[in-house]
Amino acid sequence: MRLRDGRVLVAGGVDDWGGLAATQYFHPASNRWARGNDLPAERSGQVTVPLGDADGGLLLAGGQGWIPSCATTRTTFRFKP
Repeated sequence: MRLRDGRVLVAGGVDDWGGLAATQYFHPASNRWARGNDLPAERSGQVTVPLGDADGGLLLAGGQGWIPSCATTRTTFRFKP
C-alpha cells in the first residue's frame, strides 16, 4: 500500500516456515527497502485501508492468521506505520 509520505508498505506474508508479521517499506526516491515494526500477529491476504487520521494509521482486516493454524480470520487491528 502506498503511504501518504510516498513509501510503499508491504505487510505480512508467507515464507517457507509459515506466516510473517514483518513489515518492509520501499522508498521509491532512493530505490531502497527498510524494515518496519512487526504487525501484532502473522497475517497474509489481509485488506489494508488508510484510516485518514493525523498519524497515518491503517486498518488491517481479515486474511489468514498462522497461529494456531492457517485458517481465515475475522480479526482486525490498527497499525501505525
